[in-house]
Amino acid sequence: MIDIIDNALPDWLFQEVEHVSKNKIPLFAGPTATDKDPYWSFGVPVEYEDRGGETLFLSWLAFAKYYNAKELIRARIGLIPRDIKYTITGPHIDNKNPHTVGLLYLDDCDGETYIYKNRFDWDFDWKKNIPEEELNQMSKTESGCILYAEHKGWSFDKNPDGNYKDFEIEEKVMPKKNRLVVFDGSHFHASSTPTTQQMRWAINYNFR
Repeated sequence: MIDIIDNALPDWLFQEVEHVSKNKIPLFAGPTATDKDPYWSFGVPVEYEDRGGETLFLSWLAFAKYYNAKELIRARIGLIPRDIKYTITGPHIDNKNPHTVGLLYLDDCDGETYIYKNRFDWDFDWKKNIPEEELNQMSKTESGCILYAEHKGWSFDKNPDGNYKDFEIEEKVMPKKNRLVVFDGSHFHASSTPTTQQMRWAINYNFR
C-alpha cells in the first residue's frame, strides 16, 4: 500500500504546520539517513510538549483516522538544502518495530522520495542472525537497517546513474506542497537532494 494524497490537510492547518516548521522549531545537522550516508541535512524529532508540537500532532490526527492509527510514535521535521549534484541518500527504515510512514511535503520542489520493493522483516531474529558485537554497535544507529541490509546481501553501492544496485524502486514521489505519501514502514526508502529549489522541507510521521 502506497497512498499519495494531494491537498492532504485543510488550508488553515497546513499553513499553521508550515509556519511552525519553518519558524518555530530549531533544526540540527546530522547524517540524512544512515551512518553510511555522507550527505548531511537538518532535522529534529518534535515532541508534543515542544514549541509547535501540538500543531504537528493535530496535523497527524487529520489523516490518522483513515489508517486506524492509535499512536504517533514520532514526528520529525526534515530539511535538505539545495546541492549542485543530484544525490539519492541512503535507503533505510525509520524504526525496526512495525509502523506506518507518512511524509508531508511543505513545498513544491525536486528531490523525490524513493520507496523500494526491498522490505524489512518485522519478525527478524536479531540475536540469531547478527553477532552480539554487531548488535551492540547497532544501538548507536537509528534502526539497524544497515546491519539488516548487509545480512540480506544488499549493498549500498550505486550504479553509474546514481541509483542503488541492490534496491529496486517501487515508487518515486515528487514533493508537492501539501502532498502526503503514506506507506508501510517496512519499505526501505530514501530522499534525494533538490537541485532547482533552495530547500526541501518535509515532515516524517511514524505511527501505528
